[in-house]
Amino acid sequence: MKTKGLTLGITMVLITGLLGMISMQADAATSSTYDSAYTETVSFETSTAEGLKKNTGEAMIYRQLKLGLQYNTINEGMIVHMYEDDATSIPVSVLTQLYEDGLIGGYVYKYIAGGSLTQEDLADVFDWQEYYALNPDLQGVIAYDAESLFKHFLTNGMKEARAGSEEFQPSIYMANYPEVVTEYGTNYPMYYYHYICYGKQEGREGSERLDD
Repeated sequence: MKTKGLTLGITMVLITGLLGMISMQADAATSSTYDSAYTETVSFETSTAEGLKKNTGEAMIYRQLKLGLQYNTINEGMIVHMYEDDATSIPVSVLTQLYEDGLIGGYVYKYIAGGSLTQEDLADVFDWQEYYALNPDLQGVIAYDAESLFKHFLTNGMKEARAGSEEFQPSIYMANYPEVVTEYGTNYPMYYYHYICYGKQEGREGSERLDD
């Protein structure tokens, strides 16, 4: 009887230990069993910029930027930033190809490569009929036609932070995003730039006050 009891006790201990091990394994399956150093995310812009620091061929640069734009991991503003960074290299020929393929707009392309802006390039922030209606002091002073009003917008309107369309009004954009004001201050043309290159894709509001 003693031998049988001893055997039973040992068996119970083994079963209890086995159940404990199973429980530990289950816990390990649902949580990390080691400390991981990979806790920070790296943006596509950062990783792409690193690649552009190397002697990368134009075809590869185009492919990197094309994928980033197609999958919305970078935006046009990031391309401007990388282009202007002395540490990276984006050939104008690559920008031309991105523009011709419809991957970047005319505003960004011409902002970097030069060239005369068109109303289509600034369609996100300008509509000639809405510009005329939103700026009554121009009525009767500037001819009511697309060419005259667009010329005024380029030469005066942007510098004066005038509302270019129902979609984008700088005064509202500035009130909604004080951090953008901190960056650009009274350099008013940059608010149109910011909306086109960053704000619209990020879903920023340029026509209605967010705190109303």
